[in-house]
Amino acid sequence: MALSGLEVTAGQTILTLKGLSGSEHETRQLVECYRGNPLALKIAATSIRDLHEGNIARFLVVSTELTRVKNRAWRCLPVRNCGEIGD
Repeated sequence: MALSGLEVTAGQTILTLKGLSGSEHETRQLVECYRGNPLALKIAATSIRDLHEGNIARFLVVSTELTRVKNRAWRCLPVRNCGEIGD
């Protein structure tokens, strides 16, 4: 049995109750990012509140930049044959 996440409006309510601030678009983006998972939203909201003063936009900017850096780092790593490991 597959479980579905919360509707966007219910997820936005969690974010508001946790003291986060953001536009309709930003809160929607965050809820959709976590697929409406209420526990994930509560955990993320606590981190956003503590690390970004509750500012969802700031979190999204930092998160996007970290993803770009990670992707660039993976592209820069040399590809090795698994048989070479430990040889």
